[in-house]
Amino acid sequence: MSDSGTGTHEPGLKVVNVDASHYPLQIINWTDAKEVDLDQEIGRYEYLDDSNKTRRGIIMSNCKGIIENPPTVLDLIESIETPICFIREPCSHAVQLHGLCALCGQDLTRVHYSGFSQASRATINLTHDSKGVTVSTHEAGRIDSENITRLLNTNMLTMLLDLDQTVIHATVDTTVKEWLSDPDNPDYPTLKDVYSFTLPDHPTIYYIKLRPGTREFLEEMYNLYEMHIYTMGTRNYAFAVANILDPTKKYFKDRILSRDDSGSFVHKSIQRLFPVDQSMVVAIDDRSDVWNWSPSLIKVRPYNFFIGIGDINEPLKENSIEPIEKDEKAPKGPKPKPKLCDDDSELEYLIKSLKNLHKQFFDHYKLHDTKNDIGKLLPSLKSRVLEGVHLVFSGLIQIRHDPSTHDLWILATQFGAKCYKDLNDQVTHVVATKKGTIKVNQAKDKDIWIVKPEWLIDSLSQWEKLKENDYLLDSSILRLVNNDQMIPVNMVLVNDDWNTMDKEVDEALLDSDDSEDTEELQPTLKPEIEQQSLCLKIESTDDDDDGWLNDEIDDILNNSPTVASVVQDQTLNTGGSSGTILGKRKLEQD
Repeated sequence: MSDSGTGTHEPGLKVVNVDASHYPLQIINWTDAKEVDLDQEIGRYEYLDDSNKTRRGIIMSNCKGIIENPPTVLDLIESIETPICFIREPCSHAVQLHGLCALCGQDLTRVHYSGFSQASRATINLTHDSKGVTVSTHEAGRIDSENITRLLNTNMLTMLLDLDQTVIHATVDTTVKEWLSDPDNPDYPTLKDVYSFTLPDHPTIYYIKLRPGTREFLEEMYNLYEMHIYTMGTRNYAFAVANILDPTKKYFKDRILSRDDSGSFVHKSIQRLFPVDQSMVVAIDDRSDVWNWSPSLIKVRPYNFFIGIGDINEPLKENSIEPIEKDEKAPKGPKPKPKLCDDDSELEYLIKSLKNLHKQFFDHYKLHDTKNDIGKLLPSLKSRVLEGVHLVFSGLIQIRHDPSTHDLWILATQFGAKCYKDLNDQVTHVVATKKGTIKVNQAKDKDIWIVKPEWLIDSLSQWEKLKENDYLLDSSILRLVNNDQMIPVNMVLVNDDWNTMDKEVDEALLDSDDSEDTEELQPTLKPEIEQQSLCLKIESTDDDDDGWLNDEIDDILNNSPTVASVVQDQTLNTGGSSGTILGKRKLEQD
């Protein structure tokens, strides 16, 4: 007797068949009983073996129940695809609790001699705790279907929200207590949203700081998303934080999933709560790796308020909590400056992105009368942000590492950019941490933006390709654009002036540091010809003639006398009015 083949057609209805190698077979005997027990003989059959000899077999019941659609004697059954009969169980044991069926109370811990256990029929945990309530796949699908219908009827999506460094930052440093009790401390006003608590099993005092805009975020999302907390913190920790975020249980109710309940200390999964259908679920977290870069994830910039402290519940990494620097008895003098800064605006951008996601989802539903899939919609929306951007990284990724596995590379790709290891004709941006690297110096001679990493990080955070001019790696290497044409600044350089001017240009324009980099620094190249063309890349507008461009030029002229002298000579040679930009500015100063 086997329970393979066509399987269970509906809950509580079991298929009866035999070994697949015994087909075709003929029924030679059948029981008169209507109700049978587990492992009871219900029939016999004949079949031909591989040597064409007639063999006989016994048909056994695979559960307790009532026989349905029984065969008759001499019936011929050609293949295992045709059930011999069905047995309807009095209970499908689709909901179980601690080894007992929650529907009929039967003890399901007994294991059949074949290795089958009734407990294996309901292994899915749909609850937020680990109290032992599990359901069958069919029951999970039914519950999911009812949940989806309810959400669609109320125009709601589902959100799984991380805590640490997403909406709060936590520490156990006792310095915070001293700051909170000292109104004269320069950081005292910044600590207005700091709360403290202890856990039942430990006397340690936890201090948490709400990310700016957290309460506004929860209120804005309340009518758009059904929110669940999903944290790597313990259950006691999660409920303590939830009590601060949502004391009236308006936003989360008891929808709180901790590491004690999730089944993993290192990974998170949407399937843990939604095993059948994840199409209406979005996850919010500061870590992408713990979600295995799920397409339904929106990664936020980690919130760091307490100096030197990361995520105290961070998985996989041993967290070292360094004491926050504190002033001992400071000498009398000027009032000390605050050490803490709280100008984070991440949640403002997140609200905008989540509202757009919600709108796109339900606009599609209303138009087509079919629900979309966030796992497909979200990547589509992301990919439009940096479409057309071709990136090269400099100084961000160590040479010995595969750059395609770096977080910024993966995120940039998700948001529509194409990333390369080296410069090529398609590259539009070099994202660099410092000046003077080979890639940066090569990019200076091309029509390529050279920007700080903050340009990419902020663009990803705000879901918008931000203006590069606000993030130039070197503001003196500017992008001169006039009707989309590059404007050269021509200067006649004589050999006698080169050494002096080389030093001044290095100081005024390059301002290179001597810190280590992951790329080899390229030495300064001196020209072999007398006339050089210094091209400053500047994006100017008609209403900014006296703006930052002039300030940069003033700085060059004031701090580089040799440059100023050469520019003045060149300007006089060209008659002043038709000279270079630097020359024009020099005449204005004179």
